[in-house]
Amino acid sequence: MSFVWLNELRQTTSFRLALLFLGLFGTGSLIVFGLVYWETAGYLAGDVDNGLAREVMVRAGKNAGELERLFNERAPLDPEGRRPFALFDHDGRWIAGTRLELPLPLPPLDQPFDFAVPRGAKAVPVRGSLHRLSTGEFFLVAQDMSQIQHFRYLLAAAMISGGLAVLVIGLAGGLITGAGALGRINRVTRAIERIVNGNFGDPAERRNHRRSRPADPGRQPHARRHRAADARGQGRH
Repeated sequence: MSFVWLNELRQTTSFRLALLFLGLFGTGSLIVFGLVYWETAGYLAGDVDNGLAREVMVRAGKNAGELERLFNERAPLDPEGRRPFALFDHDGRWIAGTRLELPLPLPPLDQPFDFAVPRGAKAVPVRGSLHRLSTGEFFLVAQDMSQIQHFRYLLAAAMISGGLAVLVIGLAGGLITGAGALGRINRVTRAIERIVNGNFGDPAERRNHRRSRPADPGRQPHARRHRAADARGQGRH
């Protein structure tokens, strides 16, 4: 029975219009959410890349000895490795700074790249830039991306939740609108069936309706007698 009711509801114009507007609004919301996420993620990644480029530019003019001293002084200030800086020899072996290994094969120089750094029992996503000194050594500047990825996850989850809320509200509105239209159609259908079958309602209801109507003064006996007396009086004059 419920399946038949849902099938009839699905065929109503109001329900179809509600689904049409839901689809249009949902598509528009999806486009807006996608653009917001894309722009936000691109802005965050671009900000990280610009920061890495500045760090490379500041240190590119220093020699290996200066970088070794600077990186060793800096490493204790960043025990969790949120911004790992490290110096490597021409073979890619670690010399100074945050202790980590270069990814193999070596990434393109002076271009941002993504890799993972082990931290405890898990691997942490990191974005870095590798620069080669004129003497053959490499130095790496990088930034932990776990917080940014977590923000992206929260942003995507919020957008998906908003989209599901729009979907539920739209479907509920479509069901309510379609149910109202279906109820009106059913009432009209029952009325037409009663007319075709000659059933114009309960006889008792029709008698009660006639009794409840006010009596026509022209049909009362004393009203007729008064009119006849008035006519005779006018005839004598």
